[in-house]
Amino acid sequence: MGIVLLTANTVSAANYNYNYNNNHSYNQCCDNQGCDVSCNQCCDTGCNSCCDLCGDWVFSVDWLRWEAQRSGLDYAIKGKSNEDSDLPDGKIHSVDLDDDSGLRLALRKQCDCWDFGLIWTSFDSSKSNSVKSSQPNIFATRGVSKTNVPTDRRALKYARSKYEVDLDVYDLEWGYTHNLCGSCVSVRPFVGFEIAHLDQKIGTVYAEDEEILSGINAVKIREKIDMDAYGAYLGFQGNWNLGCNFSLFGDFSGAVLVGDFDIKYAEIDFTSGDEGNVITRLKKSPCQGISHWDAAIGLNYDFCECCGCVDFSLAIGYEIHQWKCLPDFIQTYEDDRLLNRNSSCLSFDGLFVRLNAAF
Repeated sequence: MGIVLLTANTVSAANYNYNYNNNHSYNQCCDNQGCDVSCNQCCDTGCNSCCDLCGDWVFSVDWLRWEAQRSGLDYAIKGKSNEDSDLPDGKIHSVDLDDDSGLRLALRKQCDCWDFGLIWTSFDSSKSNSVKSSQPNIFATRGVSKTNVPTDRRALKYARSKYEVDLDVYDLEWGYTHNLCGSCVSVRPFVGFEIAHLDQKIGTVYAEDEEILSGINAVKIREKIDMDAYGAYLGFQGNWNLGCNFSLFGDFSGAVLVGDFDIKYAEIDFTSGDEGNVITRLKKSPCQGISHWDAAIGLNYDFCECCGCVDFSLAIGYEIHQWKCLPDFIQTYEDDRLLNRNSSCLSFDGLFVRLNAAF
């Protein structure tokens, strides 16, 4: 799936590049010219010589099993003691994401050796983590208004944080397939235009004890980054016909996009009651360039008896999408008035299972 590294492949999302099974048009060409298309045979012909203008439509459905990964999701340090120290000695606790399911849909049409199509990729994931202690030795690592966290970020017995990410990528893609003479290999360079939506949220709670359902004696921190981006991508795909309806494929692409970001931070104090008091509310809306690269490899099998017409095919593979130069959440360093200006990276990787149908 593509997008900002968002490209039709994203990942972002999302572009894992859809593998347009070249065997469909290729073997059909061979069959039309009376070539031997039995197992382990490849025909020495190019699609320009025999492919019909405006040929088949191909629809594909991908089940994605990705894991999102990024740094900067720490929320607390559980110290070895409850000493009042700016540098506690202990373990850093962070939110670690697990793999989740996603969906990718693609519709393509081939005209001679050219193909064009639309791709939509959708993936979301969330995970929470908490830490508690019988003694006040938990130290907060998030938050802008340090003095408003219970006991100045110290003497805490409970901390909890939840991270959420939601990615949607829309790609419009053009490609050209060339079958190498005298071989079972085809190559397909492609270009595309991409629109990506990426939302990230972090919700963190710090409390003097674990009984926070009433909202008393707790500080809640809400952080959010919303991104809308658009741009272009360029990539290359290869397909190797292994024989007996099997083929090996892979692709690599890169994208550059312009992203509009809406970054918000809010800190709410519940130490005095259920209503809550907004201590700090910050917002910034930068516009900047971002990039991402995508790579995938997989194995495809065509369900057909004569190999002259591919009605269905099934593919399985691995893909990775790396987004770069994304603005990070609002945080502070030593000085409460010093906001960070860091960039962050976000990656998605995992397995995909694809069903193609030609009609």
